[in-house]
Amino acid sequence: MSDRFRRWWANNWASLIISIGLAIAIWVVATEDADSIEVRTLPSRVPISGVEAPAGLIIVNEPTSTTEITLRAQESTWQSLSAEDILATIDLTGFEPGVHQVPVTVEILGQGSRRVAVVAWNPTQVRVVLEQEETREVPIQVGLQGQPPLGFTLGEYSTDPPSVTLQGPQSLVELVSEVRGEVNVDDVRSEVREEIQLVALDSEGNPVEDVAITPNRAVVTVPITQDARFKVISIVPSPIGRVEDGYRLVQIEADPASVTVQGDPDVIDRLEGSIRLTVDISGLSDTIFFTNTISLPPGVTPIETETVRIRVQVEPQIASQSINIPIEVVNLAEGFEAIISPEQLEIIIEGPVPTLDDFNPETDIRAFIDLTDFPVGTATITPEVEVLLDDLSIISIFPVDIEVEILETTDETSQ
Repeated sequence: MSDRFRRWWANNWASLIISIGLAIAIWVVATEDADSIEVRTLPSRVPISGVEAPAGLIIVNEPTSTTEITLRAQESTWQSLSAEDILATIDLTGFEPGVHQVPVTVEILGQGSRRVAVVAWNPTQVRVVLEQEETREVPIQVGLQGQPPLGFTLGEYSTDPPSVTLQGPQSLVELVSEVRGEVNVDDVRSEVREEIQLVALDSEGNPVEDVAITPNRAVVTVPITQDARFKVISIVPSPIGRVEDGYRLVQIEADPASVTVQGDPDVIDRLEGSIRLTVDISGLSDTIFFTNTISLPPGVTPIETETVRIRVQVEPQIASQSINIPIEVVNLAEGFEAIISPEQLEIIIEGPVPTLDDFNPETDIRAFIDLTDFPVGTATITPEVEVLLDDLSIISIFPVDIEVEILETTDETSQ
């Protein structure tokens, strides 16, 4: 048997190998016909990497950051293709300052045995504008807004740090005329110490964008001192007497609260820091205004005014009062009677003392229950209470609920 097989193999091996090869070729062709090749554009644009300026240069425009890629691949391959499989780059190595059209290169990543080809991409070039990067140190300027009051002097300001570093495109850094911040000193009477935001400005005072300021904030100190010929004196109203019974003094204030005076430095130095103005509040029952004139030693005069307006605010004292009032029954249907328990409420009211003094429990307050459409039987009802004076309010009501029994009345004359 083995001899016969050897003889058969010797006569037919070449034909067998040719047959196997033909079968494989037919299978490959059939497979390729079933998995057709298609040209498509990726649905997502591919990011362009490598947009980095060479050392010492800076990109001053906004280059296109993505590109649209068209590929050729078999239909089965398209099912797994995405933008992550494509690398689009530009290379700025060795470029000088100026305007450049930089070619975009496209590469297929990790394709392995997949047959994928790049057909086209758009854009194929990216416009990049390069400028020399410049660094410059400039002092900080401070704009002082407003003025201290008369008698106070501005000293020379200082900043910490005294200067900052500018960094950016040469054309923009050269536009910067100053780095500036603002401080408000209007009507300020003592030293100002404040952190301010810094802004780069051109020669016309316009902000210069895209220039980095390091640091971008600074602490400004502005000395403000008082001239020896001037002094600020507080006005202190001093009440005497008592307001009317049932009222209280809420507030007493002067307008202006202080005055600036001037005179010989020796006399000014001996002046007290405040002037006390006496105000008689005896019998007051309402807010009232007084006008006073301040008294100053010879040689000392006020800068603005010597007249002070005093406002005395008086309000009624607030107190509370407990009262017992009967409960009225209203809207009880004819032929019925109501038995209520308890028959009166204990109520605490609060308000101004003068109003409480005039309060009449019989006419100025009312408690009642409304029995409209209530059937025969018992019920728990919350009484309603009305206070007829606007200045008074109810603090508590006891009890909150009352028991009500509704009975049908009998006509004794008919029995």
